[in-house]
Amino acid sequence: MYPFGDADEILMNFDTDGSMGDKGFHISGQQKECNATMDPSSNSTGKQRKAQAAYDCDRTIMGAEDSIRSPSFPDMYPANVDCRWMVLKADSRYCELEITINNLHIQVGESCQFDYLEVDGHRFCGSTTAGNKRIFSFKSEQIVIHFHSDDTVSDRGFEVNLKQRDCPTTTTTAAPVSSCDQVFDSKHFILVSPNHPRDYDNGLDCRYVIRRSSEDVCRLEMEFLRFDVESSSNCEYDYLSINGEKICGLIENTTRTYLFQDYEKQLTFHSDSGTSRPGFMIRVQQADCSVATTEPPLPPSKPCDKSFSSSVFEIRSDNHPDNYDPHLRCVYTVSKAHPGVCAIELTFLTFDVEASDGCQYDYLKLQEERLCGIYPSNLKRIVPFEESEVILEFHSDGATSRPGFHIRAQQMDCAPLADKVIPPTPAVGCDATFTNGSGTIQSPGFPEPYPSSRRCVYRTVTFYGYPREVNVTFESDEQLSDKGFYAVYRQLPCSPALGKAPLH
Repeated sequence: MYPFGDADEILMNFDTDGSMGDKGFHISGQQKECNATMDPSSNSTGKQRKAQAAYDCDRTIMGAEDSIRSPSFPDMYPANVDCRWMVLKADSRYCELEITINNLHIQVGESCQFDYLEVDGHRFCGSTTAGNKRIFSFKSEQIVIHFHSDDTVSDRGFEVNLKQRDCPTTTTTAAPVSSCDQVFDSKHFILVSPNHPRDYDNGLDCRYVIRRSSEDVCRLEMEFLRFDVESSSNCEYDYLSINGEKICGLIENTTRTYLFQDYEKQLTFHSDSGTSRPGFMIRVQQADCSVATTEPPLPPSKPCDKSFSSSVFEIRSDNHPDNYDPHLRCVYTVSKAHPGVCAIELTFLTFDVEASDGCQYDYLKLQEERLCGIYPSNLKRIVPFEESEVILEFHSDGATSRPGFHIRAQQMDCAPLADKVIPPTPAVGCDATFTNGSGTIQSPGFPEPYPSSRRCVYRTVTFYGYPREVNVTFESDEQLSDKGFYAVYRQLPCSPALGKAPLH
């Protein structure tokens, strides 16, 4: 606070030299009457604060584009604030308000009941990644944006960009082939490829944007009623892309569930200039966090169970090296060759099983750990053999198939294990192995509170050909639990210099 004293003005000078520039500054100024006092906010504890006087932050926005931010941003916002921004329609041609979130860090509440940013009845709180967009209908002459804070916990606040968007244009002329983009914001809808059930056109690149119908939505359930897209190796010609996974071939009566925790999810349908097929019809439902998902019953699987009791043996997936069949459930039972066996050494000669987050579709299950994706050749794992049998289970759904696996197994006596490192047997089935170059990791039950007394090991195996691993361990005690975590990981290839150096 700077006093005017007896002067009628205060001068501020901004000087730059001729060398380096930087981002500069953004300052809010407010003239105070002589008898007014401003109580400074206490930020000494990081997020705790005391109540303070009301904050004057109301604004009227008349332009088509603008930005707003919480008081004191990027510092902690004050207590007991109620800011209202009245956004007036800049022109009659505008029908939507697009809000791009650059920063959002507001006190978390189960229903955003403490601190919140409210737009057209929708409340935002907690934290989110930069760049998320929300579209609101702008049919009236104004939209009110309201920011509220109580007198307890504070945070950094928010900064968002506002942009008024034109109304959709209507025309009687036929749309060009490329105009197949669609936007969905309903809780239930049907996703259909162009021309379905006739063959889709060549040269398509269709974007399907799905926006969350409410803040309660956590998952996207997609029931593939019909799916017939040109099949190819790695789906390189025609495909539907979901979360970076390309889907092609023939799929029927299969349901898949995807995490849906951002404001929108984008799917892409691509066709090249060659073969066309009838395409797809998919029933989509946005599922609330509180609704449990149930997998549909699998059709009868052909017999593929096997038993092993030799000291050395090999396990191959059905049809290997050709693609395995859909709807498989193969149980491989390994019995001890003799009582002195303490472990099994598994050498993955080849391993190529459809990759997915958490290995939820196709996987090889080993002591409650699901394995999927592509493994480097000759990767080794040592599995404890504490009971009389070790069970491996291979599962495939009704969608994408891959060549599967070829594993050499050797039962190991207890004596030679002194020089071997044997990973502990998981106490609870929450361990997971990830072999893709990128993906997501989440705590058990996320976004619901995680259970107590859990120890989960998430193993990421290098995607770029080097047999190295990084283990991430998550532990919870017996007393407290919270909503846990949801993390995105991405592996980066080594530089040429690093690739030649030994790794330790």
